[in-house]
Amino acid sequence: MSRTTRRTDLHTVVVGDQCLVLDPSTSVLHALNPSATLVWDLLDGTAALPELATDIAAATGSDIATVEADVIRLVDGLHGAGLLEGSTRGPRPTTDRTTDIGPRIVRAGAPTPWQHRAVALSAIRRHDIGSGETIGPYDALGFRFTVETADRDLATFLDTSFRSLRAGPTGHTDPGSAQRYRIVAPDHPSGPRRRWGVYLDDVRVLSPATPAQLTYHLLGHISVMSATAAEHDVLLHAAAIGTPAGAVLMPATSGAGKSTLVAALAAAGSDYLTDELVALDPARLVARGLRRPIVVKPGSWDVLAAMAPAVTDGGQRFSSDTWLVAPPGTTNPPPGPQPVAALVLPTFDPAGPDSITPIAPAEAVAGSWAHLWPSTVPAEAALDALVALCTSTPAYRLRRSGTESLPGLLATIAPHGT
Repeated sequence: MSRTTRRTDLHTVVVGDQCLVLDPSTSVLHALNPSATLVWDLLDGTAALPELATDIAAATGSDIATVEADVIRLVDGLHGAGLLEGSTRGPRPTTDRTTDIGPRIVRAGAPTPWQHRAVALSAIRRHDIGSGETIGPYDALGFRFTVETADRDLATFLDTSFRSLRAGPTGHTDPGSAQRYRIVAPDHPSGPRRRWGVYLDDVRVLSPATPAQLTYHLLGHISVMSATAAEHDVLLHAAAIGTPAGAVLMPATSGAGKSTLVAALAAAGSDYLTDELVALDPARLVARGLRRPIVVKPGSWDVLAAMAPAVTDGGQRFSSDTWLVAPPGTTNPPPGPQPVAALVLPTFDPAGPDSITPIAPAEAVAGSWAHLWPSTVPAEAALDALVALCTSTPAYRLRRSGTESLPGLLATIAPHGT
């Protein structure tokens, strides 16, 4: 009778009564519930499935037929996830990066490496764009840059919006070590330059069509470059606030309300760290945030009306689609790495009620892994760092319907945070 064996090239970590299995070939993390963990531990090739079921039934006092059916179903799930010897590994999926094995089977995905280096180094024509007003330097997780533009309204708008990224006590330290963005306006709708041109060190990197696209796409490029500068850290797509007890990290997907969440907390007195990207030192488990301006989309304008940016008449055309909010509670230069006081997985539920509940370390690891950004940290090392963080730091799931109760909820997990 054939014996089922788990793959030997997988990276396995036990957290409490659950097992997290990382497939290094896809960077997909599989979270096994306690029942699946028990079966997984026995899949060493020494016994056939009926024998395993008999052993488990005897140890747990369960009905043998029920246990055997459960074992077969769980093993089928493990086979489907490609975790067993002889499993057929299908094409690499492209969305979620975790699976839950036991309660349900979810097809998961793997990260795509950053492509910005290839873009920046591709055969893009260079262009003599002349000179203009220089603002900065700014610091985005170690990516230092200045911005040059001949459009005074744009320079004023960006310098106000980028206040939280200013490097040095005044934001005007030596720009010599910084990379330089230069921005060129279109000649004329019918002229040879019909789009805006954004150049980094004289290489064209963006060609936005409208002033509003210009600022939004520039901020996105800065985020990508900051990820490159911090690529030796574990990178999380997350919002974060600073408290006297340390950083509170809130991993979540785009569109999940991270910016609204962190803007409300900053307005209530928390120190803003990021609404986009957290860099976690895998050795010291300390965190830094990309302190870019908070990006507030139209759906949250009513909720955050008090934070509407004061934009000059000339700057209105650069902010028609989104608000770029220079948050309160920031200091210059950006704070150094902070210990992590708590990890919070937020979800938005308009039906309420608002609540914050503790979660197990394994759930925190799996929830964080789903929001991992690509970096040079090997997947196994990234998983080990998240396990170390989540087994030494309290973790919670936050359900919210609005923003009014957020400061009080967060104060229950970081009492000195607001």
